[in-house]
Amino acid sequence: MLHIDNLLAKSYADKDYSDQVQWLVNIFTWLRLPRDVENLKITRERVYSIRIKYLLFLLSRNPEWQRNFVSTVTAIMQTMSSVSIFTDVGMSLNFSFIQDFIRRLEEKILPQSALTENLSSLLLEVFPDEDESLLVDGIDEEVFAALLALFQNEGRLIGLLRDNIFLSLHVLTTQLLSNAFSVQREIEGAIKDSKGLPEARLQELVSQNKIEAVQSVLPEMFACLGASEKLQQHYYNLMQDKGIKVDCVFLLESQRRRIDRIRILLNLLNTTQPVAKSVRLFISTLILDIHHQKSLRSFFAENMNLLTQRIVSRNSDVGEHYVTTTWSEFRRMYNSAVGGGAVTSATVFLKLVISSIGIAGFAKGLLDSLNYSFSFLFIQSLGCTLATKQPSATAPYLAQSLKQSVLESRKAVIAILRTQFIAVLGNLTLVFPICFFVSWIFMYFGSPIMSVSEGMAAISSTDILGPSPIFAIFTGFLLFISSLIAGWVDNWMAIHNVPERVANHQGMLGFLGKVRTKKFSLVLKNSTNPYAASISLGFLLGLAPQFIKFMGLPLEARHITLSTGNFAAGLPVVLGQLEGFALVNSISGLLLIGILNIGVSFGLALMLAAISSKVRISLLLNLLKWAVKLIIIKPWLLIVPEKPDGQ
Repeated sequence: MLHIDNLLAKSYADKDYSDQVQWLVNIFTWLRLPRDVENLKITRERVYSIRIKYLLFLLSRNPEWQRNFVSTVTAIMQTMSSVSIFTDVGMSLNFSFIQDFIRRLEEKILPQSALTENLSSLLLEVFPDEDESLLVDGIDEEVFAALLALFQNEGRLIGLLRDNIFLSLHVLTTQLLSNAFSVQREIEGAIKDSKGLPEARLQELVSQNKIEAVQSVLPEMFACLGASEKLQQHYYNLMQDKGIKVDCVFLLESQRRRIDRIRILLNLLNTTQPVAKSVRLFISTLILDIHHQKSLRSFFAENMNLLTQRIVSRNSDVGEHYVTTTWSEFRRMYNSAVGGGAVTSATVFLKLVISSIGIAGFAKGLLDSLNYSFSFLFIQSLGCTLATKQPSATAPYLAQSLKQSVLESRKAVIAILRTQFIAVLGNLTLVFPICFFVSWIFMYFGSPIMSVSEGMAAISSTDILGPSPIFAIFTGFLLFISSLIAGWVDNWMAIHNVPERVANHQGMLGFLGKVRTKKFSLVLKNSTNPYAASISLGFLLGLAPQFIKFMGLPLEARHITLSTGNFAAGLPVVLGQLEGFALVNSISGLLLIGILNIGVSFGLALMLAAISSKVRISLLLNLLKWAVKLIIIKPWLLIVPEKPDGQ
């Protein structure tokens, strides 16, 4: 148990720095953790304010304790105060996303640095939780001002701090200008009018004025910071069109933090601002920054958010084409899905041929991947539809509609459920009868496409009591991953201007001609997302299970359309030997596979869209509950589109 009397009874000003650091940690531990019954009634947000007030009362009653406290804190601050505490602590010192990620990973793995050697480690020990910033913000301004007043006669310390702050402004504004050139070159392709940059003017103001003259140019400095923030937003908007570079996002986020730090340091030098308010803001912001620099979660959230938004936005644009609201769109979607089912039936038989060859492992996975990918690409090129590719695209569309209004989102969710239902129905309309009758014809002529044991395996592979539900969930995850890959490829194409490069490639122009090359470049520009989704999904379904089996996990893919075709192909072979209970279980399993494929893919995409769109997940869950209840009451809405004026 810590006793404040023991901490204040003697001065640590002439002690070793390690002893001083331990004293400081003990002081903050006492401030933060009330121990007696009476103080336990204090709300957490008021702890610092109440305890500092009590500390001031003790010091005012005992001048010796006050001298000890002031001398010890002054000695610590004189040792700690340096340019690095204002420029480095809580700030990224790396120049790329990967470098900073590796540094944070090392910080997670390696033991914490000694408190006497690292300011960040010391501050993390003094303020162990990110919420400490709220506690500091909760200190009454007059109480904090009274605490700072204890040091008003410490002229040497005050002068040292002011000099270090001003020198830190030189460092930070120079870094800000240097990074501004890097960002401009990366995003706009070249460094344009460097003298017109607000960062250049800010650096000029700092370098040309002494600390005594800062007051006269503070308004212009703050104006430069505001102009720099507007420029950062302009770069963010440019990247939305040109493609998101994660390293550029990292640089822009570093710029934002430097701008915030410069603004805080200028306020510390601003004599028109209350000192207590400026110092309190600096400390609370410093706490947030040091915890941010240690957190991997906030690091990825900050740097990947813009890329996620672009992926979700592109998927939402694709998803809009999958939503039907009228009878003509409804029939067109059904016919499109029927065509997709017909192509998939050929994929099923080709998969059976690959299996009959007797190869296994990577070679089988590669052949299956090529089979699936060419099948999905063929479906795409014919303008047909594969139902399981829709959820990861329609979920972002639903999240975007919720940002407009509840009415629009309710219309959207019913339209999505209806479209999804009719797409699955359309796929199965042809895949089941084609696979069944082709298999029956082969068997009728004495050449069954699979043996009885293989047929039983095909039927049992969808048994609801077996592992098929787990496999279906895994497949739903693969469907979602394919949408992320498609969005990333689309973004990569935009960053590197691939369509424009193809359109002007001399070799392509000579081989295909100007007209065909232009058409090809337009395909790359407008259809990268769906084609990338088709290829990636094919390889995920074919290779992912093989890699996972190699690691000792017997995980397989269960895709509703492919599983239905496989089930239908095996049914004629075992029809006379199949028990009714087993048949019911397998058919029930097929139904569950479809629900889990679509549900998992849709759910993951919806969560990602909600996070990137800043839509509350609770609103989406309530919307889905409402839609399910409505479908239970009016199941015909899955087949019959609502009237234009109906709700």
